[in-house]
Formats: sequence, structure tokens, C-alpha cells
Amino acid sequence: MVGDGPLKSKLEELIVKLNLKESFFLCGQKENPYPYILDADFFCLLSYTEGLPMTLLESKILNKYIIITDNSSKEALEGYENKKIVENSEDGIYNGLKEIIKNYPNIKISETSSKDENNEIINKIKNLLGD
Repeated sequence: MVGDGPLKSKLEELIVKLNLKESFFLCGQKENPYPYILDADFFCLLSYTEGLPMTLLESKILNKYIIITDNSSKEALEGYENKKIVENSEDGIYNGLKEIIKNYPNIKISETSSKDENNEIINKIKNLLGD
């Protein structure tokens, strides 16, 4: 997970307690999240309230399957096919993620833009970031 917050230390303790250190890693806030988003199968934004986070737009550019809670940031996903909006509650998040994990091999990622177009956009962004 990329990012920080007030629950980070409690989450780290829970990861150890549940023996998930091999599969769940909190890497903290990163200045350049692109390598993490690029390698991810999904992008999750699970929060009670949210404005318009840049990482959501970046995930769209990279044509990632996006999972978000039902909050105001969902407006940025209008017309975007590769998404799942889950109920904004613990049960809603749990059930939504369970469905995604269960159906993962069958999830079709639509080609909203060509790979060449995506690579061109990614290279422009990398140049802006100085990578």
C-alpha cells in the first residue's frame, strides 16, 4: 500500500499478527507513485471522503482496474469501464473486494486507449517528474 496515515502503525501490527508480511506491504508515502501503480493489478481508493486525488487520474491513464468507495471521487470515473464502486462501509468494502478477488481471472480490462498512447502519456509524465 502506498501512502501514510494515522493508522499506519496499527495496520503494521495487524499485518504481523495475521502473518501477512509476505503479501501485504506498507511502503509509506512516495513522491512518485507511478512504479507502484504501473505494477499493480488494481488501484484501490477506499476512504469515507475524498476530493479528486491525482492518483485516481493517474490510474485511469494507466488503464488500471479501479476500486473505490462510494464518495465524491466517483464522479471522475464517469464513462470509465474498468471500475468497481463499493458501498462506503466496512461490509461494503469487504464484500466488494471479496467479489473482485473471487472473479479476478474473469475480469476483463477494456482497452480504452492504445498501449502506444498510454506509453506516450507515461513517458511525458516521467519526463515531467525527472525520471
